[in-house]
Amino acid sequence: MKFSKNYRQVVGLIAIAIISFYCFRNYARSCKNEYGIITAVSTKIFDFNNLKVNLDRSVTNRSITIVNNNSNKTIYRNGKVSSGISNNYGHRLFSVFVDEQKVYEFGHFSKNNWHTYDYVIDILENKSNIEIDVSIKGSGAPYDDFFYKKFDYKPDGSLDKIFFLNKEKHIYSIDSLLE
Repeated sequence: MKFSKNYRQVVGLIAIAIISFYCFRNYARSCKNEYGIITAVSTKIFDFNNLKVNLDRSVTNRSITIVNNNSNKTIYRNGKVSSGISNNYGHRLFSVFVDEQKVYEFGHFSKNNWHTYDYVIDILENKSNIEIDVSIKGSGAPYDDFFYKKFDYKPDGSLDKIFFLNKEKHIYSIDSLLE
């Protein structure tokens, strides 16, 4: 079976384009936190942010969902991680739901849109209270303006209180803000 010269050229160009795309992605991943034209372009195309969720045995039978508030994309649901943490300048906000009820929000400020982060979220249940701990690795001081918001509910399921917490889980108080 003979193929025309044009057919072989088109197939060759497609193969070169696919190989070039994967080479570009791998190179961009290797220099993802160094500013340059490659990084500026690649962070708009690829999601190099990583998410790892560690569940304590006490919550493995619960429905856990994590949503990126900036894009309204579900980035974790019941053991499955999906992409959706975009590289934008400014606040990166996330909500944690347990059994369809929002229990925590957390966020931090990203000083550059090319900074990528590795998020590790530990979720456990302590005396009927859900607790989370977030660690963030990456360039650009990921703990700038970091916060937690903890949502407490009444026994009937209605919202009782919202606590604003810093990284060390200390409650923000008016007294500390006035000092």
